[in-house]
Amino acid sequence: MESPISLETAETVRHAVLQLTLLARQSLNIYTPDLDPVIFDQQPFVDALRRLAIGHQRARIRVLVRDPRRVVKEGHRLLGLAHRLSSRISLRVPGPDHQDYGSAFVVVDDAHVLFDTTPDRYTARMTRADRPRARELMTFFDEVWEHAHRHPDLRELRL
Repeated sequence: MESPISLETAETVRHAVLQLTLLARQSLNIYTPDLDPVIFDQQPFVDALRRLAIGHQRARIRVLVRDPRRVVKEGHRLLGLAHRLSSRISLRVPGPDHQDYGSAFVVVDDAHVLFDTTPDRYTARMTRADRPRARELMTFFDEVWEHAHRHPDLRELRL
């Protein structure tokens, strides 16, 4: 395990999320309050997601977004990509029992972690090769995922 790296600006968090995404070979799991566009609605990040989704046969990208209203209202590159690659990228909304969880995190390949206790302030910690922490977060993520639902506004509308 590498030493944790403290991130204290939107730019450093955005860069760290991109770097972790570029490391991904199998899975990328995101738990976020609102899929913050400053971090996730960036073309380099979406390009890295696309490469993961189409370049790795078993890749799985899962996103839990607690409040999808902003994504739906303002649009989001990740949502567009998820519609095009729906067999590889899934978005869900946590159920009522998990709506109070205030932190955000990214877990890549069950090993690399970015954890942000105050997502609106961009004060996160990133650790690579931290399997125990990744396992702990993925246990929580999987539990929330199992009880989460597909929000109607996150589905692609076909006419």
